[in-house]
Amino acid sequence: NAGNLSCLFFPAAVRVGYDPEIIWHELSTRIQHRGMPNGFIEKNPHGIENLSTVPNTIQEMMLLSHENVLRLFRVWPRKSHPNAAFEKLWAYGAFQVSAVLKDGVVGDVTILSHKGNICTLENPWPGKTVRIFHSFAQKWEEFSGECVTFQTLPGEVLTVSVGE
Repeated sequence: NAGNLSCLFFPAAVRVGYDPEIIWHELSTRIQHRGMPNGFIEKNPHGIENLSTVPNTIQEMMLLSHENVLRLFRVWPRKSHPNAAFEKLWAYGAFQVSAVLKDGVVGDVTILSHKGNICTLENPWPGKTVRIFHSFAQKWEEFSGECVTFQTLPGEVLTVSVGE
């Protein structure tokens, strides 16, 4: 519970896959007991880096794009917060991603590719196929496996959904 390093250790806990319910509880408790109305952490003389603690942690819980792989709600507290959504969060590779979590299950996902890079997505529906609709080609691709990798085009919108 260091006053100066929370901007590092909360997002790091997400990256290593620490229990999301504990991360959420500890982050909430920290803000409730040590947060000030202006967003700073009480008794921290350094200040500015701690403004990123909450947004960085929550973004990484919803969309983790560390090590070139997009991971959706991978470390999200699904027991206490089974419904969540985000729109146009930036991810590694110049992608903007939107997704919904409903009753603990990932719904349709949209990826906007700004640079046309190769995209790798951890399968948000383990054991099921992943369907990807390419807006420019107007065609679907279907993938299986733990991670799926596909080519994108600059400006292309990809719709990702669970397959049959």
